[in-house]
Amino acid sequence: AASKFQVPAGPRKQMAQFIRKLVELLETAPEDVVSWTRNGTAFRVHNQKAFASVLGKHFRSNQLNNFVRQLNFYAFQKLNAPGSFGSLEFSHPLFRRGQWDTIQQIKR
Repeated sequence: AASKFQVPAGPRKQMAQFIRKLVELLETAPEDVVSWTRNGTAFRVHNQKAFASVLGKHFRSNQLNNFVRQLNFYAFQKLNAPGSFGSLEFSHPLFRRGQWDTIQQIKR
């Protein structure tokens, strides 16, 4: 059962739609599929196949390559995480879990 997480109303108004949906996805998706890293400074896709169905619930496309292209538009960096065979990790200097004041500054 997905929780009903929502970005707080103030930052929500300022946030790019893609970024808002990304946060909502990360806060509600199964943690074995995609999750924030432990320190909240990046997120990791653990299971690419299962992630496609999660994407479809939040975005128009369930294609991983479309999602990655969007991340690139917003200047996210793909990280080579140690010991992450088969998983993908992405970060952005302003994308920090729960830090709405910086997250809302992320623009295309």
